[in-house]
Amino acid sequence: MTDAGTSLFPSLFPLFFVGMWLVVTTMLGALSGWFSLQSQFPRGDEAPLVTFRRLSGYMGLGVNLNGILALSACPSGLRVAIWRAFGPFQRPFLVPWAEISAERKTRFFMPMAQLSFGMPEVGKLTIDAGIWQKLSAHAPAGPRIVDPFEPVTNEDLARGLALQWAVIGVAVVAIAFFAFGFSPPPGIPPVLLAIFIGFPAIGFGSAQLIRYLRQRS
Repeated sequence: MTDAGTSLFPSLFPLFFVGMWLVVTTMLGALSGWFSLQSQFPRGDEAPLVTFRRLSGYMGLGVNLNGILALSACPSGLRVAIWRAFGPFQRPFLVPWAEISAERKTRFFMPMAQLSFGMPEVGKLTIDAGIWQKLSAHAPAGPRIVDPFEPVTNEDLARGLALQWAVIGVAVVAIAFFAFGFSPPPGIPPVLLAIFIGFPAIGFGSAQLIRYLRQRS
């Protein structure tokens, strides 16, 4: 790189980063089907009956929206929104209750709800089944297109989350053992090694507990 290029790099890098961020988030919006959904459904200005934030879900062609979704149960439908920083061109949209169908799925041991939006279908969103139960409980009692959804119990949630935690914990320990050649490195006390290995499992377990508390009935 020339001296001129080197001097310009600090000032141009923020523009490059912003441009790449806009390109990536726009591509994810297209792959997730968000743009099709927002063109089909209005934003809606109803006051929500209940809102859950910092949710995760899966949309479209396997796009993982990790902790950036906000779902609101409104009198006429379900409002779906995303953190603006992760979707600068993805506006919220409100799907009428009559145009939502739900199917129970299992993903990595966890009971999930796969929601289909539109009649005919325009897009899909998969979220935790416990969250869907809390949202759909606010739907009106009149005629609507929602498939029979097998209730999810607290035991179902606890079992799925515990199995996830166990698998992740075993994987972390196995990776650590392989990395250290099945013996602790010289000079590192076993207690510190145990903390190093156990910290990810403790952190993930805490996140799983919070996830359970949000979904339990």
